[in-house]
Amino acid sequence: MGRWKRKQYRKKLEEREAAGITPYVADHDPMDSGEADWQEGNEWNNINSNNDDLAALSASPRGVPGWTWKERNMIYQYLSQYKAGCECYHVGLEPLCQDVGVTVGVVEFPLLTRTVFAQPYLCFPTTLTSKNRRMIHECCAESFVYHATIEELAMHNRTIVISIYANGFENLQESFVKESTMANADLALKNESNGGENSLNMRSYHPPISNFRPWYCRKDRPWLLDQIHNPFSSTQSNGNESSDLSSTPIVSNTAASTSGRNIDARGKSLIDTLIDNPEKCVRDNLDVLDFAFWDKVDMSDVPLPPCSSTNGTENSSSSTNSGWTLVDSPEKMEKCVSELWASNPTEIGFDLESLNTSKYAQLTCLLQITSNEGHDYVIDTLAPGVWDMIGIGLAPFFANPQIVKVGHSIGGLDVRSLHRDFGIFVVNAFDTYEAAQILGLSSHGLASVCEHYGIKDPEHYKTLKAEFQATDWRRRPLTKPMLEYGRYDVHFLLRLRWLMMRDLTRATLYDRTPAERDEEDNLVATSMASALAQFKDDDENYDDLHLGNVHDTVIGTSTNHGQGIFKFDSEDDDALDFVSDHGAQNYKEEPALSPENPKASAGLLRMQPNLMKVIARSQERCRDLWSGPQEPFLTHPMYIHILHRARRSEVNWTPAHLQLYEQLVKWRIRVAEEREILPSFVAPLEFLIPVALQCPVSEQALRRISFQLPEMIEEDQTCRDSLLSFVRMAISVYGDGGDGSSPAANGGEPVLEYGNPDTAGCSRVRNKHIKKRKRQFRSKSRNRRLPAVNPAVEWTAAAVVVLLAAITTFALTRHRLK
Repeated sequence: MGRWKRKQYRKKLEEREAAGITPYVADHDPMDSGEADWQEGNEWNNINSNNDDLAALSASPRGVPGWTWKERNMIYQYLSQYKAGCECYHVGLEPLCQDVGVTVGVVEFPLLTRTVFAQPYLCFPTTLTSKNRRMIHECCAESFVYHATIEELAMHNRTIVISIYANGFENLQESFVKESTMANADLALKNESNGGENSLNMRSYHPPISNFRPWYCRKDRPWLLDQIHNPFSSTQSNGNESSDLSSTPIVSNTAASTSGRNIDARGKSLIDTLIDNPEKCVRDNLDVLDFAFWDKVDMSDVPLPPCSSTNGTENSSSSTNSGWTLVDSPEKMEKCVSELWASNPTEIGFDLESLNTSKYAQLTCLLQITSNEGHDYVIDTLAPGVWDMIGIGLAPFFANPQIVKVGHSIGGLDVRSLHRDFGIFVVNAFDTYEAAQILGLSSHGLASVCEHYGIKDPEHYKTLKAEFQATDWRRRPLTKPMLEYGRYDVHFLLRLRWLMMRDLTRATLYDRTPAERDEEDNLVATSMASALAQFKDDDENYDDLHLGNVHDTVIGTSTNHGQGIFKFDSEDDDALDFVSDHGAQNYKEEPALSPENPKASAGLLRMQPNLMKVIARSQERCRDLWSGPQEPFLTHPMYIHILHRARRSEVNWTPAHLQLYEQLVKWRIRVAEEREILPSFVAPLEFLIPVALQCPVSEQALRRISFQLPEMIEEDQTCRDSLLSFVRMAISVYGDGGDGSSPAANGGEPVLEYGNPDTAGCSRVRNKHIKKRKRQFRSKSRNRRLPAVNPAVEWTAAAVVVLLAAITTFALTRHRLK
């Protein structure tokens, strides 16, 4: 954006702020496009601060646009001045750059004073967007400054802290919290119970990702669906013995000999059967729609799901009274599966919450299930011992076609996550999102759909959605509002399915007048008779035609699909002559739906096009399984960005860097296969690209790229040493780029510790700044000018010089003549 456009942008920003209009930070960069998106009437206090895509809350209601490359250079200069000032103060020299500030875009960075240089770290403003924070992290990594993202507990604001000291972040204030792992969980609970000073910092933790191996990544995928019965009980359940899966298992007991591709193929074949024949998803004697009953019912009488306990102890003792159970132990998981089998469910609702940092880094953190008895199960998949029991216990339920699985937008994450993490195939599903699309509802979100059908207090559900839909579900312990939100997402699904089935079929089944039904039935019968008459004219086709199959296919009288709309009075095989000679009046019609006969059988439901379209689309979503996609590293946005910067000569990216980058990608795939986890959880590409660019050979150099290392590298010293040794070996083979700009080529950046000016790096820093000051002094001495004098004096001096020159010349000439 040029200067004039920037001026107009800021003017517009000030005008709207003066008018009381709050700007909305768009996903795109208004500085690059020359425009900005605005949203009127929003209060910044209502914005979800946990959503990293929105700007954090700030004292001033001002949005922060993206930055151009010129403003990036301003950040580089600011960071270099901060680094030089802190180093000078640390070694006892007077900082040359003091009282230096910078305003980038509309963000005013802290003023660099002697007080700032004396602190172990520097906090940036909380008005930065996620895009701005990514750019600052990138600038800090290239400036060899430690940097980290922290969150303020009081306001839940995210900000960036920087430091030049290896121990600079150890003295963070208690008002800020840093992410911790399960290794610190015991200390966290101890500090909270004792009221320790660090209880705020250690209140939450993240369980290690290495403890949860996805089913898809395991070398020996375990058996899951060898039989339809309770895996935790020796007796077989009585209502599911006739299921098709008992005779055609997806996974055999000898799963080690069955390849993962075979398992997926057999699972997909079962789903494909329902995609080609969606009418099989409608079950006889179970899916009977009583319009007289459902016309009087909506969501207003469904009780809201309050959570009475956070840890689930109350619910586990009296699950029937409380209506829900928090499953956070192997014993509760076993009880959950046993209760589900005992209830013999005909339909279940399901939803899950995931860690979703990217398309290639996902982890199921919470699984919610509700049965048609009205009991909800909130399964903490990250609880100790629960992960490995989920697939064994729940896979038979989800693969049983006699049980309808109800979910909302299952094609997004639900189906893929269940298949990837637990080996669960979803068979016979009903997606309420697809139904909302076919019905033409104004909004397709679950909260809006529930509001459309009259849920109590819809605003509370929308508030929970706005707060927890994009929250960090991996963080533990689970809070009461998080559990409440989890229950809301499944509590209304089963009622919603029947209400949407009513609306999908009402217009064609219940609201038609008898005259309209007779006209449509006669049209169908006449058309069918005309079609069959064409076969009678062709003797060859007539002889080869199986009239019974055609009859079953066209008008739905197959015994497998239930009774259709019409039935022939005659059992004669020559039905063609019967239809041609007698016409539609000889068909016997099923009793039409009316207030006296309001029940629609499964056969009638199978003939409804809108309902079948929803069911078919739902089965297609079930086929979207996890396929183990490899992340394209050569088309990654950050890699493309590095190439653009290399063309502008901002960074040095040579073929040696590219070879190192490719080897690092292969290294993380190899480590992921050894640990049986997703490659993105070993090290994301956003981390490997700067590693390939800067070639760090020590742990401190690695932490300058990202102080908060990827979890696998942070917790596993072996993995960290493997990465560093791999980089050293690559440097010895490929070189570091040939320009001497990497820290490895410079012998490594000096390591400074706050409060300890006697480290080995201090002498290097002191000598560096002394030499730098000497060079500056010499440069100033060479460029120093004489002070300005009066012009008259200058003319007089010039005349004297000319006179002296003339006298000297005259004297020399006279001397020669003599």
